[in-house]
Amino acid sequence: MLCSMLMLAGCTDNQTPQTVYSIGEEYTIETIKFKIENEESQERFILHYDILETQESSTHYFSFILHIDTNLLKNSNEFEYTDNLNSSIEFDENGYYEFSTSRIFYISYKNASEDIKSNIKNKTCNIELPIGTFVFL
Repeated sequence: MLCSMLMLAGCTDNQTPQTVYSIGEEYTIETIKFKIENEESQERFILHYDILETQESSTHYFSFILHIDTNLLKNSNEFEYTDNLNSSIEFDENGYYEFSTSRIFYISYKNASEDIKSNIKNKTCNIELPIGTFVFL
């Protein structure tokens, strides 16, 4: 039941459900290798996004949505977003950050509300990224 509910996370009417991945597992799809992990001691998620084959004019997108029950926190200011280049992530007017090279994204929840931290600690939330939905198993 939980998995079927999560398959629908982030979908609007007439959309195909996104693929569901496990937090902490590594995946390779076509020319991308990725993994998101929860580094509890630092109160942050780490997204490893490796582009295995670069193609000219290849653009990739990053956004972050945390689902808690029926609440969606899209690119919420509850979180701090940085990358391995030590850059702060600025989302465009459509809610995406564009990039063209491999990156590591850090999503800190250190300053998030206790409710959000509790849901993350208890694994009662999931994460939606442009590449799919990630769940705690």
